[in-house]
Amino acid sequence: RAQEAFEFSWEVKDVAGLGPTNANGIIEPGEDAQIFFNVSFRPGVGGSAVWDTLGGTGQIGTVVGLGQVIGRLMADANLNTGTWTGIGYRSGFNLGIPPSAEPPHNHLVQWSFGQFVPPGLSPNPLNDDWFFWAKWRPLGYEPRHVAFHFENGWGTNPSWPFVILDIGSPGEPDYREDTWAFNTPAGGFDVVPSPGAALVALAGGFMLGRRSARHPSKGSTR
Repeated sequence: RAQEAFEFSWEVKDVAGLGPTNANGIIEPGEDAQIFFNVSFRPGVGGSAVWDTLGGTGQIGTVVGLGQVIGRLMADANLNTGTWTGIGYRSGFNLGIPPSAEPPHNHLVQWSFGQFVPPGLSPNPLNDDWFFWAKWRPLGYEPRHVAFHFENGWGTNPSWPFVILDIGSPGEPDYREDTWAFNTPAGGFDVVPSPGAALVALAGGFMLGRRSARHPSKGSTR
């Protein structure tokens, strides 16, 4: 059968912080970084999967939605040169578990999202979208690259992400949880001291090169 798996990914946008944003993908003075955590799972909603974890014994079920993801945003470089200023969840997936910043590296840990379906209701079928975001504000705008990666679970109690399967009959749903494989994506973004700083530096080097070519030094043999 097709592999049953989650595909996680990061997306970073420069957004207004203490000032406006020009939305060019680079964190410049006045801007914050808004980090989105995207989730995709295959087979998607309506597809078939085998219930073989969390009590399953090989029954065939229909995928009906995301169950739960527990994550940690782990620092690789310079994440502690800023502060976390806000978080958000896709509507209907906030489980009310507040994340926290873990010193000294400023990991963002203990965040979780998902759904637990009350009797008589149907799961939210959302897939291929962002489910969680966190906003990070630089303590300064010295040029640097900020890097991070995803880890599953929290602390010493990891928990694999799961989907919700329906193993019941037509008109009589029977929702069960099934854990699936997942990836551990890395992400990052650049901070610069002024709008267009990278372009200015590049243009400056280009003009210097042209000037040197037009006016060779006295020792030149040209």
